Order: sequence, then structure tokens, then C-alpha cells
Amino acid sequence: MKSETQIVSEICERLKSVGIFFWRSNNFPPYGRSIPKYSIKGLPDIFVVCGTFFIGIEVKRPEGA
Repeated sequence: MKSETQIVSEICERLKSVGIFFWRSNNFPPYGRSIPKYSIKGLPDIFVVCGTFFIGIEVKRPEGA
């Protein structure tokens, strides 16, 4: 079963392949590091701007893996 990180990466690859503008928000630091100084908790994993639409994509698995 895929992790949330793998799913987010696949979504980003797909958005990139079709030329949609997006950026990934890394709110959680790698293990052993503190959260970046100006990070904001609660933001979506991926921000998408497509035409006049602004979309936030949050990836969650039932078990949170």
C-alpha cells in the first residue's frame, strides 16, 4: 500500500506532466528535525492554480501512514 508521501509525489508528477502550475507545501520536517521557522500547520499538501481556480489538495490515508 502506498504512503501519503508516495501519493503526493504521484499527484505532483501528474500535475507537472500536464503543465498545471502547483507547489508542494512541506509542513512536516523529516524525522529528527524541527518544523521550519515560518511553517503554518494546517495547510494543504499541494497548492494548485489552474486558470481562475485555486485548489488545495490534502492527502490522507485512513491509518495516517
